[in-house]
Amino acid sequence: MFRYAFGIPFCVYSLLTSAIQELTDLKRFTFPKSQRLTHRKTISELFKSGRSEFLFPFKVFYQNRDSPSLEAPQVLIGVSKRSMRRAVDRNLFKRRIREIYRQHKTHLCNAQGEYTQAYVAILYVSPKKIAFNTLQNKLIKILGRLKD
Repeated sequence: MFRYAFGIPFCVYSLLTSAIQELTDLKRFTFPKSQRLTHRKTISELFKSGRSEFLFPFKVFYQNRDSPSLEAPQVLIGVSKRSMRRAVDRNLFKRRIREIYRQHKTHLCNAQGEYTQAYVAILYVSPKKIAFNTLQNKLIKILGRLKD
């Protein structure tokens, strides 16, 4: 005899609940529009009064919150037209940086899972094309610096 939960066999129900749990765990690694920094006034304020860190090939500007929050910071990702002339290359590096940030934004959290940064701007400053693994290692290091 099969046991039933909500009108379906229990074995199918347990598979569905485990699949839903896996999907909700994956949601942590999203980069929704609400986490993108788009307001011109906020961006200019970030560049004027924000702090900065440099680790080649990245320059990162950031502004801290008054108190830690569970909300992830709003992020701006930029590649200079001066350093990469072709739009195809700029877009490629923005996609790569966005993907690395999406996967590793938890490096900005403290032990309680709270973020202290309100706004972050990640700028790629190198004119050379750098391998994905190198970009990933450097961005992880600089995100770790921002947490401190």
